[in-house]
Amino acid sequence: MRIVRADLHNHLRTSSRMEGLFNPAIDRAVKMLGDGGIFGLVNFSDHRYEDFAGQKGYERETFGNAIYVPEKDILVVKGQEVPTTEGHLLVLGLKENNNLKEGRNVLDSIKEAKDENGIVIADHPFGRAGVGNFFVEEYNSHPPRDYFNLLDGWEIHNGESALRIFGLTPKDANETARNIFGLYNLSAKGVAAITTSDGHSLYELGRSRMPLEMPDTYDSYGGMRSSEEIISTLRGSLKKDKFAGHHGKMVDSKLGALEHAVDLIFLVGLSKLRIC
Repeated sequence: MRIVRADLHNHLRTSSRMEGLFNPAIDRAVKMLGDGGIFGLVNFSDHRYEDFAGQKGYERETFGNAIYVPEKDILVVKGQEVPTTEGHLLVLGLKENNNLKEGRNVLDSIKEAKDENGIVIADHPFGRAGVGNFFVEEYNSHPPRDYFNLLDGWEIHNGESALRIFGLTPKDANETARNIFGLYNLSAKGVAAITTSDGHSLYELGRSRMPLEMPDTYDSYGGMRSSEEIISTLRGSLKKDKFAGHHGKMVDSKLGALEHAVDLIFLVGLSKLRIC
């Protein structure tokens, strides 16, 4: 088996403009994640992954939902942060130019994501626009409705959820996420503990990360040759209890969150503020 580092939730910028970021992002991933490193590049009401994947730069193999850079031994997986009526979901592994509909019921969004073979993660579940309260309230209802097992992952640490600013992020969002993960025994339900940076800048990429146990065939990508195989391998690695997100590196990205908030104010104005 091969142990690699992964940071599965990144946006790289607040704006969706990805020009000139391909090689710098890959180089940053090499520095922070090392050989075999994996990072998720996440769309939010845009096509930043597709724009990034189409840029000039290092030679790459394209799989439709991921790109692999052999020279640097780095895998980039497409993600989408989907706004639902109950909060945001992170979905990994959707095909290029295939984004889920926004603004739907969270359960409908999960079903659509599963139909598309996506990996579904509750990102910043108790941060801004998180879905954590929905899952807890449904579980505690009478009779209880346990929807936790519909998820593949639960972010126990989100780098940018560390900053409480303008009332946008509840206090102790990451601590609450970790406590709920243990209290409701999510690992026994097949839900992985996920540690990510949720960065909106190059310097945040890989600062928060988690180890994953990948198969030997992951070396030089010799054994995985299709989009389906990439996602099934990644999903299988997330399900393993050997490491989980608790054993990753958790960094509070307060500066990154502050810069992201300021950029949003500049880009869309206070009246239209949306945190992604």
